[in-house]
Parts: sequence; structure tokens; C-alpha cells
Amino acid sequence: MLVLLLGSALSFPSCSLLDECGGSKDNFLKTFESFIDEAKQKDWHYADNDWKPYDDKLESYIENCYERFEEEMSATEIRDFWTQTVTFYVKRYDKEFLDEFFDEKNEVSQSIRKHVKKFERDPERFFKEILREVSGGEVDELFRDLGKELENMGKQLQDWLDER
Repeated sequence: MLVLLLGSALSFPSCSLLDECGGSKDNFLKTFESFIDEAKQKDWHYADNDWKPYDDKLESYIENCYERFEEEMSATEIRDFWTQTVTFYVKRYDKEFLDEFFDEKNEVSQSIRKHVKKFERDPERFFKEILREVSGGEVDELFRDLGKELENMGKQLQDWLDER
């Protein structure tokens, strides 16, 4: 009986160490922040398979941990969590960020967009701020290029309509 109690007592603390969510809201947020900081240090190409464990971990943080602690989190903590999540995406996908982020087949992207819309009145401004912060001036160039592309597509569409 003593061996059973001792074994249970020794295994209980290790269970909380194995809890990917950290066992508490504060531990989860610290662990998540460390995960984001670690990911930001990686210098891999967006198609590199080395990202797979990070993708899986992010998905787990969102689906398991965030859902578990969301009600305990303040508005600031929620906003910080999603800001860090989008920061991960920008780092992870680099210039392919927009394609990946708005891919309707990507469930993680859908979840991020859904949650950001809950707390942010102007999600477009929110994403632009994060992009500027993460990529510096490159984002302005990206949006200028995107605007030029859309303008060119509009002209081509108008020309096509005029021919009809």
C-alpha cells in the first residue's frame, strides 16, 4: 500500500510537467510565449518539413490549451495570444503568409481569423500592424505590390468586358 501511495505521489507532479498547456493559465501563456520566441529564431524556408512539429504544436495550443484557458484570460491576454499566433504565421510563411492565412482549407488559419474577428473591430488593420512589426518595411512593399496586381487584374477584366 505504501509503495502504491508513493508511486502515485511521485507520478502526480510529473503529470503536470507533461501537460502541454502548463497546468495553469499563467504557465500556458509563458510556455506559449517561449514557443513563439523559439519559432521566431528559425530561419527555415516556408516549405521546409522542419516546420511540421511547430505547426502541430501551434494547432494543439489553439485547439487544446487556448480553449481550456480562454475564459480565465483577460482581454489583453487574449489579444496578446492571437497577436503572437499571427506573428508565428508571418514568420512561418514569410511572403506566402497571405496565401496560407486566407486558405479556406487550412483549419488553423480559419480558427485564427474567427478568433481575431471576435475581439478586433478592424481585423485588416490588426494584421497590417502585425505584418509591419514582424517584417519591417517589407509589408508596405507587399501591400503595394498586391494593390498593383489587383489594379492590373481590374484593367484586364474591364478590357475583357469591353470586348464583349
